[in-house]
Amino acid sequence: MSHPRPGSPAMDFGELRAAVAENDEQPEGPARNARAEQLLAEAERLGIPLAVVEALGHQLRSYNYSSEKDKMFVPFARLLRMWDERPGDFDSYEAHSLHWVFKWMSAGMLGQPHIPLASIEKWLAEMAHRYRLAGHSERAVRSCEHAVARHIGDTARAQRAYEAWLAADRDDMADCHACELHEQGSWQAHRGEDRAALALWAPVLSGEHSCAHEPHAALASSLLPLLREGRPDEARANHLRGLRLVRPMESMREAFADHVEFCALTGNEPRALELLAERPAYFTADGDPLSRMEFLAVVTRLMDRLVALGHGSQQVPGPAGRTWQAAGLAAHARAETLALAARFDARNGTGHLGARVRARMSATPLAERLPLGIRTTRPATVPRPAPVPAAETLPPAETLPTAGSLPPAETLPAAGSPSATAASLPPADSAPGAGGQRADGLGAADAPAAADRLAALLDHARAATAAQRPEAVAAWAAVARAAEAGDSALGARDRARVAEHRAWDAAAEPDEAVACLHEAATLFEEAADPGEAEACRARAAAVLARTGLLPEARATAAEARSRVLALRSRGATGAPQTAAVLAARVRVLLAGVAAEDAAGQVAPAAGEFGREAEQTSDEAFREAEQAAEELLAFAEAHADEPPLPSRLAEAHAALGELAEHRGEFTAAGTHYRAAAELFTRAEVPWFAAEYEIRLSDLLRGRGDVAGALAAAGAALEHGGGHLTASGRARVHLRLSDLLGATGGPEGTGQSAEAAAHALEAAHWADEAGESGTLGAWVRHRLGGLLLRENRHAEAAEVLEGVLTELSAETHGEGPVVQTRWWLGESLSALGEHRAAAEHWLRAAESARTWPEQDDHAALAHLAGEALSRAGLPREAARAYARASELWRGLGDTPGLVRSLRARAWLARELDAPHEARTLMATALREAETALRSAEEAGTIRTTGTTETPETAEDDAPADTTATYRTGAKQTTGTAETAGTPDTPETPEDIAPAGTGTTEVEDLRTRLAAEHADTLHQFAGLLPHLAPDAPDGDLDPEAARQAYEEALALMDRAAEAFGALGPAAREHRAAALLEAGWLAHHLGRPAAAADRARLVEREYTEEDSDSAAQHRAEAAELRLAARESGNSAPVQGT
Repeated sequence: MSHPRPGSPAMDFGELRAAVAENDEQPEGPARNARAEQLLAEAERLGIPLAVVEALGHQLRSYNYSSEKDKMFVPFARLLRMWDERPGDFDSYEAHSLHWVFKWMSAGMLGQPHIPLASIEKWLAEMAHRYRLAGHSERAVRSCEHAVARHIGDTARAQRAYEAWLAADRDDMADCHACELHEQGSWQAHRGEDRAALALWAPVLSGEHSCAHEPHAALASSLLPLLREGRPDEARANHLRGLRLVRPMESMREAFADHVEFCALTGNEPRALELLAERPAYFTADGDPLSRMEFLAVVTRLMDRLVALGHGSQQVPGPAGRTWQAAGLAAHARAETLALAARFDARNGTGHLGARVRARMSATPLAERLPLGIRTTRPATVPRPAPVPAAETLPPAETLPTAGSLPPAETLPAAGSPSATAASLPPADSAPGAGGQRADGLGAADAPAAADRLAALLDHARAATAAQRPEAVAAWAAVARAAEAGDSALGARDRARVAEHRAWDAAAEPDEAVACLHEAATLFEEAADPGEAEACRARAAAVLARTGLLPEARATAAEARSRVLALRSRGATGAPQTAAVLAARVRVLLAGVAAEDAAGQVAPAAGEFGREAEQTSDEAFREAEQAAEELLAFAEAHADEPPLPSRLAEAHAALGELAEHRGEFTAAGTHYRAAAELFTRAEVPWFAAEYEIRLSDLLRGRGDVAGALAAAGAALEHGGGHLTASGRARVHLRLSDLLGATGGPEGTGQSAEAAAHALEAAHWADEAGESGTLGAWVRHRLGGLLLRENRHAEAAEVLEGVLTELSAETHGEGPVVQTRWWLGESLSALGEHRAAAEHWLRAAESARTWPEQDDHAALAHLAGEALSRAGLPREAARAYARASELWRGLGDTPGLVRSLRARAWLARELDAPHEARTLMATALREAETALRSAEEAGTIRTTGTTETPETAEDDAPADTTATYRTGAKQTTGTAETAGTPDTPETPEDIAPAGTGTTEVEDLRTRLAAEHADTLHQFAGLLPHLAPDAPDGDLDPEAARQAYEEALALMDRAAEAFGALGPAAREHRAAALLEAGWLAHHLGRPAAAADRARLVEREYTEEDSDSAAQHRAEAAELRLAARESGNSAPVQGT
């Protein structure tokens, strides 16, 4: 035990209590425990028994809520001995506390395998005896008995104890509602009743019941039941919310393990590893063996998962002292877990815990991948070594190309040769292996089976090609592998298809693709199909065009067109092959238009060169347009031949691109819509997605948000599993932006659905390898949407992660500032005001150099508010002073007035009454001056046509700026000043921005509201500024003068609020009541009663809670006035 340094002054009892209270507020852990030991030594030096009792209780609490739970038995034993010997040394609070911690002892004993079960049962009986003697209900006793029975696996006894627990009366020894509901729900989940468990936890999860460790534990316990019940969105939200609560709580290792387990079972293994790295001490801290066993069981499950994914050699966080790899840590954690379980089971005489941890270590994943909105790059699965890839199943959907990356439809071969009907692929385990051996062990003798296998693969590939399905690429690759493995010869046509589709493999480089297409053309010539050969040459030209080799591409495409038209005229090829060549040429010419357009953006706008460039561009445009119209006419003439309808769609798509290029957006939209409809009608909807996205962008640009949403939604539906990961990310991002935009289909943003799409967009950006670019931007947007939904804990978790990804160099400074802004709002809503202030100050520093200083001013103001709420008045005053200077420079009187008022209250808090009065007087003068100037423009509106929106808080003046701008987006934020509970809310609820009929009228109304509120706050401040008399008491005459001045200002405030009409009705009532109390304290009961009656009259006919409250307050004031009669005026009040 630590002791004070020799010679240090001893604390007195009051100082000891203050030190204990201060230590109680420190984070859980060894540092707090060490300080508790020092404070016990201080208490013993005082020689006051109650001081020792209190210090022992504090030490016991510190141990219990830490990783050193095994130390709490010593202070408890000493307390119990003192109680038995001298109960009079305990006051009522400490006596209650002693009996309360009996429950901790029961739980603590269960967690220590060296304590015999018989001792635990004996202690349970002792607890029951002492509770009876003290007159307490047996509810807490039965709860502890239930825990013991459940721990040892005695289900019948646990259920009996559970029922007795619920039947017993609740008294002040029962756990709080939140803790009881968590344990009751935990029992239901243990019995497999997830729905019942979640119903019991609901009041805790919603915040209806809470305590120091709830909803922390309930959030963690709910994760897997929610997944099992098919409620993944709630599970994700509870993970993000709960983890923030659990992180600083060292004692909550089991809850932390639940979050790690959740990540391990939902495809978020990297996130789980990050969490392990946050708590290295959890691997070895042995003060609570039971929670260590549970933690290590989860570690085992995570490491096994990594090994199964092929990452056994990956370096992972683990116990200090060595470097760990996943496979090694899996073995170590499993051994430790089972050894601990064996110790508990030996103590308990059952095998219950061993069976439970084995089940936990082998738990089946509950989701392949549940996006969390946090950047986690999932380790790629490392395939097991195999001689040759086995079964040719289709690749995952996200690897298949589509709208943005799939070759244009003309590059998918048409059905110009005999094709088999679609066939299902044979089972995976029948794939051929190396050297003629198959994966199932069959050899050359089974050649007929191999031939059947190849035939089935060919059927499938031909059918996929005929249907223009994206999986044709994978199907022909499977044919090639099967033929090579089985030493089977393919015909020239099939070899041509293999080469052709090899060109469209996503991994193929452009030059490789061109070579493959020329190889295919040669093979089609060999197969006596010159039309398909020309189609392949034209497709090669399209690839060349995309790489910038436009002259060669144009020449190749033109030659292919000439040859295929000649073939067509002789009847030597079909319409599909001809259309394929025409479509490929269109793509070549479109690439030329795009390239010349890009070059023209940097070319001189005038002069001979400029005219030449313009002429060249016009020629390229006309040539592309003529080619598209040629394709359109040809496809219309042969629309009854598959796949000509899709070629018709391509023609419309090309004409749409050209119309958009020319700025003819209505025509472009018509063509894109036609293309999408034709692709869908042709049963190739995956090609429609690209043009539905283009249509969505056009419609959004024209203000048709509903149409844009419908088009983007259709793109997602039609693209389906064929979109690339990057394509999916971008479609979801478009949908998120559209849904989240103000002015959506119902006139407001749809933030919840927008957030869901942003979550998906972030997930697919990660899958596409774009985490640090697109993924970071999407998570930035997601954080803002979560904030808009008031999901503050989730928003904070997401935005904190975003700050590690965003950079001014990659994303621009605006998004970085906006992220800090949003994060500050989230943290402030969570009560983390100091952290909020830090982010707002850093954002303000970034905005300091921006040309527009509105953001700088707003952020400084917000920082002042947060610093004030964090209990840092001097720092807050400096931030507000910076905001005042900026608001003044911007000519923003409302912002200036609010910052001055906030500084006035802070000056009062800092014991600077003269400065406080000067600042508030300056605020009033600025408001009056600006209001007079505004009134010169016309008569101020007093009809009260604005409506009063709901306000978030009513316990402090909320000096806010309505809309803050940043370089990225706009966001509405609040910056509440330090104040007193008797001051009204923000004037924004009187005059919200944008409610007047003109901008000038809005400004006049806002200024009038600020003026009224400044009068109100000045009146509220003055009584706090009255000086003391020489003897230290309040100077009666100074107090009277302050109350007189305050009354005059409060009456003016009531009048000013009244002029603002119904929108300021609540504020007027508050001012009247406060004026009445001022009159009462000045010894003017009649004046006080008059003001009370004005309020009663205002709310006489109204039946609402607010009206009832106002009437009750007015009645209280009238009663006080009547009872005071002609009593003396204020005397040192």
